[in-house]
Amino acid sequence: MTKQIIKARWPLVIIIIVVVFYCSYINVFCYNPLASCFILVLLLSLFLISVLTLTLTAYQCDQIKVLEPNSGIPCRLPADQTPMFVYFTFDDAVTSSNIGYYRRLFGKGHTNPNGCPVRATFFNSHQNTDYNLVSSLFQEGHELASHSVSHRSPSTWWEHNATAQDWFDEIVGQRENIARNTGGLVPIEKIKGMRSPFLALGGDKQFDMLEENDFVYDSSIAYNSESPTWPFTLNKPAAMNGPICRSAFCPQSPHALWEVVMNVYYQDYPSTTRPCSMVDGCRPDSGRQGAKNFLWKNFRRHYEHRHKVPFGVNMHAAWFSYEGYLDAMDDFMTALLDLPDVYIVPVMTLLEWIQQPLSLEDMKQSPLGCNANAS
Repeated sequence: MTKQIIKARWPLVIIIIVVVFYCSYINVFCYNPLASCFILVLLLSLFLISVLTLTLTAYQCDQIKVLEPNSGIPCRLPADQTPMFVYFTFDDAVTSSNIGYYRRLFGKGHTNPNGCPVRATFFNSHQNTDYNLVSSLFQEGHELASHSVSHRSPSTWWEHNATAQDWFDEIVGQRENIARNTGGLVPIEKIKGMRSPFLALGGDKQFDMLEENDFVYDSSIAYNSESPTWPFTLNKPAAMNGPICRSAFCPQSPHALWEVVMNVYYQDYPSTTRPCSMVDGCRPDSGRQGAKNFLWKNFRRHYEHRHKVPFGVNMHAAWFSYEGYLDAMDDFMTALLDLPDVYIVPVMTLLEWIQQPLSLEDMKQSPLGCNANAS
């Protein structure tokens, strides 16, 4: 990323240098020497400011630790130089009933433009999970994240009744379940994210627990806006609460965490009257073609946005049980990969890019996402 900023700003620096020397020559030899000194000092100052701005901008782009909601593309990278990220996330148990869906979508050897394999994120809960299948998903390069041990009902329990210890037992407990039940194949330190059951928030109890136990991100907040946002940090919750997080149980204190916000979908987009927080909350008509149109229209809302906002395909595998919907998702993924700037990556790979952005040109030469689960 630094290289791209330098390339973009060097023409300005060169122009200033030429102007400085030209104006200095004219003024020194043709006009008032005192005025020429003043102009020379002024132009040299502009030159130094330009170089300093270049240096500071490059440094900031290598050090992104804080990003506020709706602040645009990280490092202010131009949209035409920014990769279009798509991330698939699947909630709940991994079982023999749904593994076939994942094999079909991700078992075809699809790769991103940099040659790295297309992979997803699985927010895993304990009940009914086949940990042998979880192990195989991890070995194939997919990301695993915690979605609780019990996934208990009702949803209001998580908001009103769950204590700090309950949040620990459920979220950290499932992280430990994954590590233990895969025989240590999935290290605890590789499980860096969570999503709460029913997208029910637990206020600062939930986010304190994540921070204290070295999680990197949460992905439980749904954002209903026609203008989606990039993931952001939770260092200034006041910037999020109200416009983005409208629950009574949003975090109130700053947290050293990322929020991978769940930008909603609209079933009849461009109409925004029927939003759904997850793909399976929408039931498009007309089977395969209707489902594909639904996915494509919502994707374009992100892709054509001036900030080229990453598109999350957040869902439960049960959506694939409707006639034509699995075919539609397969078609959609194939169409995505026909676009030269699209990268389908797990959530953590997206966050790694955000913290150290690479231009589209540099991304093609980068191994980012190739060895996501390497020790």
